[in-house]
Amino acid sequence: MTTPVPVYLGGPSSNLPRVKAFAAKLDEADGVRITCRWWQSFDRYQSDYDVPPVEAQRIAAANLDGVAEARIVWLMWPGTHGGSVGVPIELGFALAWQAREIGASAVVLSGGDTRASLFTSLADLVFADDASALAAVLRLAREARQ
Repeated sequence: MTTPVPVYLGGPSSNLPRVKAFAAKLDEADGVRITCRWWQSFDRYQSDYDVPPVEAQRIAAANLDGVAEARIVWLMWPGTHGGSVGVPIELGFALAWQAREIGASAVVLSGGDTRASLFTSLADLVFADDASALAAVLRLAREARQ
């Protein structure tokens, strides 16, 4: 049995059903392991604004640890309305680690308005839809296990 490939799944906390649906698909897949289940924090809080500062620091640090641990970072880019501040930060962190050749071997973006930032052009793969990104993440994970 091969070791599962660590994958970080980031997405807008304002669209948790989208994130949770694809987290479930990753959980069903063989050979991948989600590094941080940050969305579980929102079972207790309605939005980032509701999270007490000390808890926010803990959650943010866990997210960045999850990005640092991941071999594949998949970020579900927020839409133009009700966007996320966290996803662009996670992208920057993933790209910085990747540039130092100590982080993810692939950064994948999906959905949303990925052309809204110049930095999204630095991602390895960009998809208009989440289903195509899922297929790519699973393919990359298969290749990494070979």
